[in-house]
Order: sequence, then structure tokens, then C-alpha cells
Amino acid sequence: MDVLLNKKAQDVLTLDLNGISSFTDFFLIATGETDRQTHALYEGLIETLNERGVPFRVEGTEQTHWILVDLGNIVVHLFTPELRAYYTLEDCWYQAQKKVYL
Repeated sequence: MDVLLNKKAQDVLTLDLNGISSFTDFFLIATGETDRQTHALYEGLIETLNERGVPFRVEGTEQTHWILVDLGNIVVHLFTPELRAYYTLEDCWYQAQKKVYL
């Protein structure tokens, strides 16, 4: 999470999906102001995960409007503002407890 905040991610929050979802425990959602920043958030996250030896899978790096990094018990969603507003994951998972990071 710190790597995303250090790279100036916007509207960073977690959704606690324990007891709500069978495929993951948490969503970590963050927004980059542009495609370029969203890709920089992704690169910083991947570098940190590789340094720590954390296994992951990635989807969406070709477009960079929405990049998903699956860590198993945590799924990271990196969005541009337009796609985050369109998909509104926070509203789709309204039962989840939210924690906002500034």
C-alpha cells in the first residue's frame, strides 16, 4: 500500500470481503490521474512484490485504464478516474467494510 501512496495514488481504499466473497479477502482500490500514472503505480507495486517474493497474477496491463493484480487473498485494482467512476466497485460491494487512506 505504501508504494501506491508514495507514487501519489488517489482515493486509495480497501474493502474487507471476508464473509462476503469466496475468491478473495480484500480489494485494494487506487486511482492514477492518467494512464501513465496508473502504469507507474503498477510498476512500483510489481517491483515491490518481486523484491519481497510475493506471487501474483496480472490482467489489463496493455490498456492501463484498469490493471488488476491478484495476490490471492488480496486483489489490487488500479484505475484511471473514468473507469473507476464507471465500474464503482465500492458500490458493487456495498456490504464490505471500507477503509480509506489519504
